[in-house]
Amino acid sequence: MTLLAKRNYRKRNRISRDCFLSLTGIMLIFASLTFASNPIISHKYTADPHMVVFDGRIYMYCSHDLDNSTWYDMVDYTVISSDDLVNWTDHGEVFRVKDHAPWATKAYAPACIERNGKYYLYFPDGDKGIGVVVGDTPLGPFKDPLGKPLINRSTPNSNVQWCFDPAVFIDDDGQAYCYFGGGDQGYNARVIKLNEDMISVSGQAEIIHAPGYIEAPFMHKHKGTYYYSYSARRNGGDVIEYMISDDPMKNFQYKGAIFYNPPDNLNNNNHASMVEYKGKWYFAYHNRKISGAHYERSVNIDLMSYNDDGTIEQITPTWESVPQLKHLDPNARIEAEAMDEQFGIETAFCLEGGCLVDSIDNEDWIRYTGFNFNKEFKKFKARVSSGTKGGSIEIHVDSLKGTLIGTCSVPYSNIEESWSDVECSIKNISGIRDIYLKFIGTSSNLFSLNWFTFGEGTSIKEHKPFSDVYNRGPQMHHAPPFLHVDFNDRERKPINLQLAIHDLKGRELYRTTKQYKNRLSFPIHFASGTYLITIRYNTKVFSKVMLLKN
Repeated sequence: MTLLAKRNYRKRNRISRDCFLSLTGIMLIFASLTFASNPIISHKYTADPHMVVFDGRIYMYCSHDLDNSTWYDMVDYTVISSDDLVNWTDHGEVFRVKDHAPWATKAYAPACIERNGKYYLYFPDGDKGIGVVVGDTPLGPFKDPLGKPLINRSTPNSNVQWCFDPAVFIDDDGQAYCYFGGGDQGYNARVIKLNEDMISVSGQAEIIHAPGYIEAPFMHKHKGTYYYSYSARRNGGDVIEYMISDDPMKNFQYKGAIFYNPPDNLNNNNHASMVEYKGKWYFAYHNRKISGAHYERSVNIDLMSYNDDGTIEQITPTWESVPQLKHLDPNARIEAEAMDEQFGIETAFCLEGGCLVDSIDNEDWIRYTGFNFNKEFKKFKARVSSGTKGGSIEIHVDSLKGTLIGTCSVPYSNIEESWSDVECSIKNISGIRDIYLKFIGTSSNLFSLNWFTFGEGTSIKEHKPFSDVYNRGPQMHHAPPFLHVDFNDRERKPINLQLAIHDLKGRELYRTTKQYKNRLSFPIHFASGTYLITIRYNTKVFSKVMLLKN
């Protein structure tokens, strides 16, 4: 199936979902100004959400199910984040096995944790073992300090059927633990202490006796009690169950189910995480609601709560997700990829930093929920680029057929990612309103959208994944038809250098290995556009987003 056909397949599933909601009378996701919809991200497939709070935001590190998946062939991680829990920012695929840990072949359910200003991302190489990469920000760039697994079946007492699904927890006393393991039968749940460096283990793994355990462990602490949750294999699919203890490694008491497998998960696997954020507890999981396919999953979030006796109240999945915690500021710069709902679009890495929205066709749209128009705003400004015929952006209020307050023309710029600002006047509106951007034009791939604002567009700090090459390391220079790679004098010695080129969707287009002496030149015959160039030599990895003109 072509990319466009696949996008249309996702569109049809979203339409079917919306029609179902309207027929059943569940109109909150359309009418409410304070709730979003589940799944919380619909323009790509994501699963196994590991939810954590960094820098005042909830981040979800997700397995990334590729389009047309027929098995669990995940090789990279998508990260999304939000501080209002309704509009979620897509930060793109910040980790790729081939580029960040080439000794591995898969990237199954991830976990990430911060310690001493460093961010440790743990990834399973399928079911064979668990690696770790380290970054200076929640989005990397990540580097592999070991070049091999941190944990595998040769780790003492870790010979489990599936050596995967890490969940990392740091206790109040500073001791860190890694929970892992899985399998169809027997006691495959394990926990092992991590050293303070977070990239080595202490002692041997211990068995956790968890009834029905199959995979997906998670540990959190609430009012001094340790809560160990996991996926249990029961009739009718996998159930998220839990145990409690006064010790993070032993003496667990079984408490039963937190979350029964919903019908839209096709009686298949699930993977959950829990976190406290701004005084409330949240529960993240995945289902197959959008795709209707076993290997194309989507992440969701719902509220969770505790009973007076400390047990967890059973969670029922919802269509409307969770309440919005704060309203959007019309005067701020709103990243295009920080959306609530969409129809037809895609995202990709942006040459200007962060991500952009592209693959925009006629009548595609995006919803941004809960703007607070507390004063008069007279204009709409957007950062756009069009390598085709251009088009226009219609700004509607509260629904796709709601009041049209302005139309902004997007000119043809000839070169992909040749960015410019466009603006238009708008009608005055007030109160808490949803904004729909509807895209109009006569061709496919009309233009790309980076950000927009109704005011002055105060800059939002954006991490730049793969930015560690911008001012140091090997230099890359494109002189058509060659891409030249040069090193500084200190590194001019024979080395084996691997070069990989991806498009901004993450698709690998080219990979080769050559011996480097003074300069390497690679013949590049791609169409003019923006690409992610990654080079690896010795234990170093450098990447750069580059505009190539042919």
